[in-house]
Amino acid sequence: MLPSATFIAVADTFTYELNGSYAESNGGPSLVPYGGTLTPNGYNFGINEGLSLSGTGAFDVYSVDIHFYFDNQRIV
Repeated sequence: MLPSATFIAVADTFTYELNGSYAESNGGPSLVPYGGTLTPNGYNFGINEGLSLSGTGAFDVYSVDIHFYFDNQRIV
């Protein structure tokens, strides 16, 4: 389960809460699913499934900050 992710690209920041929607929190481009299941609590995916992001303009350099939660403990 992936409750939230932040993608930073070309000085733009995109935040995806993944709490029932693939939408970006501030009106940016939405994530596109390739398999997996979006639930009210996050995104569940298996082998060869995941999310895609496009429409961000120049996307040459980026960072991904992912927070995972196991048994109600936050692991960064």
